[in-house]
Amino acid sequence: MARINGDSVKWTKRDLVSKMAEKGYTKRVSGLVLDDVFSIIENALVSGIDVEMKGIGTFKTVVMPEKQAVSLRTGDKIMIPAHRVPKMRYSLSLKTKIRAADEKSE
Repeated sequence: MARINGDSVKWTKRDLVSKMAEKGYTKRVSGLVLDDVFSIIENALVSGIDVEMKGIGTFKTVVMPEKQAVSLRTGDKIMIPAHRVPKMRYSLSLKTKIRAADEKSE
């Protein structure tokens, strides 16, 4: 089931499917729904569309500017071109819930 990674527990897609099955969905339907949701979010980000999920946060892409770096293999200076990267900004309500849970556990 969930994997312990250092101090945190990591869930996989299989774990999410199992959690959905506990709510009454079949594992097959749960897997298909998760695949569709992830695919829709991925396609939106690739197209430059931000995805806002109330209570969770916003998925978006940001442009990383061109920058100079050093090749670890050769030591030569190289230019890394500008490119988009995915980012997630978590909602205030999610951050507040996590902080509250941390305060209770202390």
